[in-house]
Formats: sequence, structure tokens, C-alpha cells
Amino acid sequence: MEKNDAVDTLIAAMTDSRLPVPVRIGAARGLAHIGSGQVRAELVKVMTNQLSPMDLRAAAAEALGQASA
Repeated sequence: MEKNDAVDTLIAAMTDSRLPVPVRIGAARGLAHIGSGQVRAELVKVMTNQLSPMDLRAAAAEALGQASA
């Protein structure tokens, strides 16, 4: 699997509301060290979505901080 495929898979897992929240949180944490603009945009989208579970929003915020560092 190429890096872009892996990133796309993690983004899809993080944003798929059918998946359990712990899986979605794990996907968000997996994106933490990928500093691409696409990843940051998706993390911000999840972080600011009020329909996202609070634990997922917190994980996205943490991952965004690590991705931006």
C-alpha cells in the first residue's frame, strides 16, 4: 500500500460515522505525524464538526497539534 493510499484509508476511517468511535479515534491519531495540507484540513473538519463525538474531536485536535509541529 502506498503512502497516499494509507492516508486516504485513515481519513476515510476517521470520517466514517458507521465505524465505532475508538476506531475513528485511532485513525485520527494515525494521521498525527502526516503534515500534509489535506490531512490538516480533514482534521480541522472533524474537530469543528459539532456532530462528531467529543472524544473524536479531542483526538483530532491533538493530532492537528502534532501534525502542525
